[in-house]
Amino acid sequence: MKCKNLLGILGGLLVLWMTTETGLCIGPADTLRNEIGEIIPIPPPGQAGVDYADLQFIALFKPGFLTLPIGLSEAPLKQCTVEAGLDSLLTYHKVNYVKQVFTGAQLGDTIRVIGSDTCYVPDLSQIYLFSQKTGGVALNAIEDLYSQEATLYAEPNYINRTTTIEPVDTYWANQWNLKSVNNGIGCPTAWNTSVGETQVKIGIIDTGVNYNHSDLGGPGFPNSKVAGGYDYADGDAYPMDYDGYNGHGTQCAGIAGALTNNNNSIAGISGGWNQGGNDIGSKLYALKIFHDNGIYGSDAATANAIRNAADPNAYGCQVLSNSWGSSGYSETIRYAMNFAYRVGASFVAAKGNAGSSAPHYPADYDGSWVTAVASYGQNGRYCEDEINCNYTSNYGVGIDITAPGVFIYSTDRFGGTDQYFGGTSAACPHVSGSIALLRSIVGGLRNEDTDWILKYSADDLESPDSDGDVWTWHERYGHGDLRVSTAVSRIYSPFQVSMYDFYEHTATGGYSVGNTGFIQMTFFGYPLSGNYNVKRYDVRVDVTYPESFSGVPFVWGIGYGTTGWSSANPSYQQGWCRLAPGWQTQYGCQLQTYIYAVYNYLGQFIGWYPCEPHQVSLRYKIWGKKNQGTPRGPEGGKIAVGTIPTELSMAGNYPNPFNSSTLIDFGIPEESHLSLVIYDLLGRNVTTLLDKSFSAGYYSINWDGKNTSGVDVPSGIYFVSLSSGGNIQTTKMTLLR
Repeated sequence: MKCKNLLGILGGLLVLWMTTETGLCIGPADTLRNEIGEIIPIPPPGQAGVDYADLQFIALFKPGFLTLPIGLSEAPLKQCTVEAGLDSLLTYHKVNYVKQVFTGAQLGDTIRVIGSDTCYVPDLSQIYLFSQKTGGVALNAIEDLYSQEATLYAEPNYINRTTTIEPVDTYWANQWNLKSVNNGIGCPTAWNTSVGETQVKIGIIDTGVNYNHSDLGGPGFPNSKVAGGYDYADGDAYPMDYDGYNGHGTQCAGIAGALTNNNNSIAGISGGWNQGGNDIGSKLYALKIFHDNGIYGSDAATANAIRNAADPNAYGCQVLSNSWGSSGYSETIRYAMNFAYRVGASFVAAKGNAGSSAPHYPADYDGSWVTAVASYGQNGRYCEDEINCNYTSNYGVGIDITAPGVFIYSTDRFGGTDQYFGGTSAACPHVSGSIALLRSIVGGLRNEDTDWILKYSADDLESPDSDGDVWTWHERYGHGDLRVSTAVSRIYSPFQVSMYDFYEHTATGGYSVGNTGFIQMTFFGYPLSGNYNVKRYDVRVDVTYPESFSGVPFVWGIGYGTTGWSSANPSYQQGWCRLAPGWQTQYGCQLQTYIYAVYNYLGQFIGWYPCEPHQVSLRYKIWGKKNQGTPRGPEGGKIAVGTIPTELSMAGNYPNPFNSSTLIDFGIPEESHLSLVIYDLLGRNVTTLLDKSFSAGYYSINWDGKNTSGVDVPSGIYFVSLSSGGNIQTTKMTLLR
């Protein structure tokens, strides 16, 4: 047989399983040997909590000695069917929970024909992970299990680690903004998945770029890092950075995409990895909109730069980085931004550094076209003064997310490294580079996708609040501090395929919940152009998710392809919809858009635009953990939006394991007082998330991994306990920092 070739693929698990099929023998307390009598080397157990997990071990028993409840892949030990002697031993060693190692594995045929050979395939469904109460000792349990006839093998739950990517760039040790997952954005974690790809292009719309800088692919580098550009301010093909300071555009380019791990200057977020000198990561394009003397170019020149940067027939940049702005509102620039949105580009803009809530454009243009970025300091807090930050950050309605903006090391226009770049100008390319990483991993992302992925993955310093809304917007932080490490880990995991998938859907129908009465509106474009009297209708569509999710998924609207416009005046007649605020459950949501009844100045009705209320078609995306086949509702049907649970329930947390925050879903059948408490393995109260009355329904609340004092708790296993009256529900969570 050729089955032995499988041993190198499946490793020790297959060797240990094929005890009866290949003559492998394991006697009580015996050394493991292969079919010709050679000892199978087993690594020493190492140090508990470092090399293997505390209070956990893995074991495989002969058939019939332990069975989980039908349909479940995990359960408390007391709910399992266990042979008496084995049950006594497991109980003695304080085992309280059993889980399949290969979750969802099904019992099936163990013989498979491959070509002309018959191969034995291991039944992975019978390999279990056991969790112990405090006081249990995993190694002692394993030793005693080998005295049992039932045991085929038992071993520690070894902890496997990847080597953290730490580049060798000269100033890497000083790049706090990229290194840390606590106050920085966590690049090393993200780089384990992607370091940026050449098909992703970032347009640096700024003062130009020193494309001869050695850390931006200058002389001697085989491929061009700065792949093209144009000076729109002066009208020539020479977009070199002549900014009077250290080169504003060059500094921004370095943060977003400087070459990484090349023994030179700094590491860039999507700059690639030095592999033989030819891995350049994301491409950069220099779109110069300032004159050489530092004077700002015209709106017409800037709008032209935006349009050509995004145009697939010109530069085709998927990310536009804009660390500039003013108090002036320009329809010309909005036209260009609308074009960039329609071709799928992500538009990122700096919020400004005046410490003001006054509008700052382009960051504050309304609609779904821009990701507006404010800045935070090394303490992780919004830059409200110049003590903790280089500059004071703007705040207010337009802000989406905050990013590092103090003592940022970056490339300068003189070919060296600037050590003190800061403010929202520095924060903006952090977001642009992070979006380039996301687009390097997942193809086909659009503006709303990258915007909401980063916002939903942000470190939300202001939540959870009293109503459990984990994504509460705040005028200083927007949706929170940028964490590209969290975003990347959620959209891609090689060990949990399809756990976090994107699902794009369309909801049709619609009903009005009211209108404004007559107001005046200006429309640009087609089919309307000019000023009209209108009634603007707020239209909603109730959605039951077509997929089954184990928790409340992330949802956002996609304007492109949606019939229904925003409430912005003037209107560019661009499709727009969003998740209706405060209306979402595990099973469905409500989407919102606007339509218009349009009249001329004589009061004559012209028509419904873009359609009548009941005819809207709204595109939206769902991003969540798929339910692994557990039916919902009677006879396996979906639970309708607004359904009241029949009993106190807790669906577990999402994600689990988690890095910085996790969402806990629960349901209550009637109005009652709830207590939701986090405990550690020793049974100590870590924090109380809820202690209040709720009406019947389904709810979600976030835990940010902090204790009552607001301090991050260490990695480990924690328990969340939900109690109402005499009913208590408990589930386990794993925090991995």
